[in-house]
Amino acid sequence: MKVFISALIFMLCFSFLPESVNAMWAKLSDYQLIENSEVIIVAELTEAKEIIVQNKKIMIGILKAKEVLKGEKQQNVFMLELPSTATPLKSDDIFYKKGQKGIWYLRKQNVVKDYDIYSADHPQRFLPSKDADDKLKALRTILP
Repeated sequence: MKVFISALIFMLCFSFLPESVNAMWAKLSDYQLIENSEVIIVAELTEAKEIIVQNKKIMIGILKAKEVLKGEKQQNVFMLELPSTATPLKSDDIFYKKGQKGIWYLRKQNVVKDYDIYSADHPQRFLPSKDADDKLKALRTILP
């Protein structure tokens, strides 16, 4: 009986929580962003589509790079993993919109074997163009 009452109180407490709970993000230093990014590019998100690769449905964004600051300098298109609209939302999902331009700090994901798919899974991993001038100058100085 005591266990039942405890479980009931526990469930009642959680029923008063809001339906959506937001993720909290720890601030990353510039050093952490640079060191923990395999690719840093100035790019635009030009399209987003759901694709099936190796029997996995994934939502992919296409980033067209104007400049590669870190990574394979000759590459000008990068695949960005996006949250799927077909699965339940998670509090740490970040949604990007077609047409967003700026600096992207990308981390390589192991979503699908043999494909280079990246993520920008922290709010600081994308800096819009309008806010990027000083950061871009600094990155050009720091990175080879």
